[in-house]
Amino acid sequence: MTTWVLADTHFRDTNCIKYRDFSNLQQMERRILDNCRRLISPQDTVYLLGDLASSREGLNLLRSIKGTKKIVWGNHDTMPLPLYLDYFPDSQFRMWYKIKNVILSHTPIHPQELEYKSSSVNICPPRYNIHGHVHDFTIDDDRYFNTSVDVNNWGPVKLQDILSHWNLPS
Repeated sequence: MTTWVLADTHFRDTNCIKYRDFSNLQQMERRILDNCRRLISPQDTVYLLGDLASSREGLNLLRSIKGTKKIVWGNHDTMPLPLYLDYFPDSQFRMWYKIKNVILSHTPIHPQELEYKSSSVNICPPRYNIHGHVHDFTIDDDRYFNTSVDVNNWGPVKLQDILSHWNLPS
């Protein structure tokens, strides 16, 4: 079982194609889906970090990605919640997830959130942020990792590779 992360698929979003180097929306969607189908197996877990789809047709494309989906809301994920639940009845939906001391979110979290200090030994404060939202921009701070498909060859990234980047155990 492998854990994957990706963000900003924007399936069926006709506006996003203006900012991406594809001839048309179908070409972009095909590239993202081909990469996901090639890498992700049904036993895997996939964190989808927002801005996923802008219509029922887009949700249907997203549903074709294998694996257990854990979904983070993005600023473009504006359809009613019952519609998402129709397509992903077994998925978890959150504003963010925390794995060890890493926050997975759609938008990058404020740097001060990564500097939180606690006197409690039971609290594992976040030190790193896996995110999307900024597309092909990069935050010049090693505590952030952008999982937007725009900067990851139009496909998912292994969580293990991201954690290794920070020398963290999986």
